[in-house]
Amino acid sequence: MTCCQPKQPKDVQKIVVDLSQLNYSKPECPVDRGSCQLCQEILAVEKDIEDAVSHSEDLLIRHQRLKTQLNNTHSPLIRDLPVEILSMILYSCFPDAMWEPVLSPVSYVCNQYSMIGEWIQRSGSLPVHVYLREDDSDNNNVGTVAKGCKCWEMSLELVSQCCDRWKDASMELSRASFQYIASNFKLTPPTRSLTLQSRQFWPDEDDPLMLWQGSSTGPEEVVMCLPIMYGHINVGWKHVRRVDAYGWKTKDCLNLLKNAPQLRWCSFMDVMESVIDSSKPFCHNALQSLFFEGAPASSQFVKHITLPCLEELNYLPDYPPAAPPLSMDDPLLMPFLNRSGCRLEKLSLAGRIVTHEYLVTILSAIPSLTLFHL
Repeated sequence: MTCCQPKQPKDVQKIVVDLSQLNYSKPECPVDRGSCQLCQEILAVEKDIEDAVSHSEDLLIRHQRLKTQLNNTHSPLIRDLPVEILSMILYSCFPDAMWEPVLSPVSYVCNQYSMIGEWIQRSGSLPVHVYLREDDSDNNNVGTVAKGCKCWEMSLELVSQCCDRWKDASMELSRASFQYIASNFKLTPPTRSLTLQSRQFWPDEDDPLMLWQGSSTGPEEVVMCLPIMYGHINVGWKHVRRVDAYGWKTKDCLNLLKNAPQLRWCSFMDVMESVIDSSKPFCHNALQSLFFEGAPASSQFVKHITLPCLEELNYLPDYPPAAPPLSMDDPLLMPFLNRSGCRLEKLSLAGRIVTHEYLVTILSAIPSLTLFHL
C-alpha cells in the first residue's frame, strides 16, 4: 500500500522551482559556434540543472518507495492484514462505476495465474473457496488465451493441487475445460458446496466426465444447471444433503434420489420429460422438502416416488392454460400423498391445475398442514 502525501500546514510555504525560465530565445553569439565564455558557462549551468532535475526525480521516487516500505514495516494494519483484505478495503473506497471489469483474455488470465499461486501459498492449511469462471466464446480451446499461452491450464493445475482443502467450489467452464480437469487431475470434492455450470450445449449425455470418480467423500450441497445433467458428472452423491438442479430429465431426478440417501432438501426446476423404467415407486426415507416445476408430462415423476418424511412440497407442473384441471381421477398427486403417508406441513400448488372438489379432498387428507399456497 503506497503512502499518501501528507497535507501541508497552512503556515508552511511550499518550495516551488520554476523551470520556465529555461525556455527562452538566446541572442546570437558573435563568436563562431557560440564558443565565448558566457555561452559556455550558461550551457554548463543548464546541463547541471538538467542533471539536478533528473536526480531530484529519482530521489523523490526513492523517497516514496521508502515511505511505503516504512508503512509496511511499522503499521500494524498494513503489516498484519493479508493483501486480499487490503485489496478489498481499497476496492470498497471507490464508486462502483470506477470498477467496471474490462477483461483482456491474455493478460487477465496470466495475471490471475501469478496471483493464484501467491494466494494458495499464503492460505497455508486453511480451507479455500474456489471460483472458476471461463469466457468460453472459443468452444474448441481450453480457456480463451493467446496461442501458445498455458496460463489457463497452469491455473487449473494450481487450484487442483489444493483440492483437499476445498470448502466451496463454483465452476462455470466450457466442456473442454471440464474434460481437461477430468483427464489430468484427480480431485477431492469440496466439503460444503459445489456449483457446476456451463454456457455451452453438451449433446453427449451418455459420455460422463468422471469428475470425482470413486471418491469416498462429497459436498453437502450441489447446484447443477443445464446443460450439466446427472449423467454428465460423476459426483459422490451419498453425502449430499441439498440439491438444486435446473433442466434435468425426470429419470435424472429419480436417479438422484436413488443414490443420495441423506438428501434432505431438493429443487428440480425446468424438468424435462423422459422415460422412466420403473414399475414400483422408489421410497426415499430422508427427503423433507421437494420443489418440483417442469413440463406437464414431467409430473409423472411423482408416480415413481414415495416420500414418508416429506414436510414441504411445491408442486408446480407447467400446464398450458388450455389444459383441463386435475380432478378426482388424477393418478398422480393424490395417490403420491396417500402412498407417502407423510405429515406434510407446507404445500404449494398451481391453482389452475386442480378443481375445487379435488382441492378440498387434498386439504382433507393433510390434517398436519400449517401453510398452504395456491
